Amino acid sequence: MSVVDKVSAFFPKLIVLLINEYSAYLQDFETKWSEGKLPGWTRENRSKETSQAEPIDLSNYNSAEELESIGMDRLKSALLSLNMKCGGYVFSAWL
Repeated sequence: MSVVDKVSAFFPKLIVLLINEYSAYLQDFETKWSEGKLPGWTRENRSKETSQAEPIDLSNYNSAEELESIGMDRLKSALLSLNMKCGGYVFSAWL
């Protein structure tokens, strides 16, 4: 049996192993997510951050630098209140 034949015979087994492993991981993630047990992603923390946020009126700002002046925490809370992704540093989006 050649190396190609051995690899070809093993490949389907490898795929099944990977699918089973991924399924177990996904099931564990879904359980933790639904129970609110993922560190840093609890419902209480997220709702607390978003409920305190006030919208930002972008018409008051003429440049990214002016918007940056309100601070990263304020920008983050405004983005979270809109269910938008946020993270990193204020200036990293423009690099």
